[in-house]
Amino acid sequence: MSFSDPRFIYILVSLPIMFGVTLVADGIAKILHEKNCGWISLFSGIVFLLTMGVVILLLQ
Repeated sequence: MSFSDPRFIYILVSLPIMFGVTLVADGIAKILHEKNCGWISLFSGIVFLLTMGVVILLLQ
């Protein structure tokens, strides 16, 4: 499987980014409902998305 293969791009880019966005959205929803544990989800989602951004830049 090469780097330009669509399956490779889907597995290593699309799925983790959707996971990170889900974490961020979950954190925001918890914060809006006044639950302090929402900050953990928000922070971990942002860190995950930043990590994925670095991985994407390194793969180019």
